[in-house]
Parts: sequence; C-alpha cells; structure tokens
Amino acid sequence: MKKMWIFAVGIGFTLPALAQDVKIASFDPTHLHLSGSYCSFERKPREIVLASDWAGKFWMKVDGKMLELVSHQSDDLVGRQLAGKRWDVVLSSPGLTIELRLLELGRGEDSAAYKGYIELKQHGSRTRISITGGCGT
Repeated sequence: MKKMWIFAVGIGFTLPALAQDVKIASFDPTHLHLSGSYCSFERKPREIVLASDWAGKFWMKVDGKMLELVSHQSDDLVGRQLAGKRWDVVLSSPGLTIELRLLELGRGEDSAAYKGYIELKQHGSRTRISITGGCGT
C-alpha cells in the first residue's frame, strides 16, 4: 500500500468584515423646521426615528448622521396607495436602501395614524424596526 502525504500550504487571505447592524437613533423633528403638515414615526413612545414633509422628503438619523432622503414616487402613486390605506416607499442614499411599509389605522379631518415597519439595508446587513405614528397639522 502506497502512502500519500498531503501538505497544506497557507494562502494569505482575509475574511470579509461581518456586517454590522445599522444604528438608528431618535431625533427631535422640531429641529427640522418643518412648516405646516408633516409625518413622524416612532419605534417607542417619544422616540421618533423618521419624519417626512408633504413634498416627498424624509429624515432619519442613521449611524450617527442625519440623512435627508427623497422619495421618487409620483404624487399620483402615493395618492392611490393612501386611498387603499397603505403607504409603501423605497428611499435610498449611497450604500443604503430604506423600505417604508405602512398600514393606515384611522383618519381624522386633518390627520391619519399608521403602523408598520422600516427596513434598512446597508452593506449586506438588514435592520427592521416596527413603527407607529401619523401625519397631520
């Protein structure tokens, strides 16, 4: 019987860094100086993590940076979604995608309440948080 020898030669390589969870911080939307109606959403009471105006701009504090994101959906599409009691928006910035999925809970004369989630995707990592909130004057 013939013996076989196996030699392992180390080849230098590095493993990719493990994906880090995206850190979402709360903020005070009054510092945004929004005028008129706006929307704000929180993950816990008094912990606002997303705000939006009616011009399609959104704000979030992600990984310590305040981000201003713009929705590229048409007003017509948003109007159809809201009439169906849903609000789905995809926002992005370099290296970050944010999906907002909301269901309307109720509507007043100048307000609407929602619940749903935000999912952030960044560098192979996903973070999903449940949110509640609303829009109004």
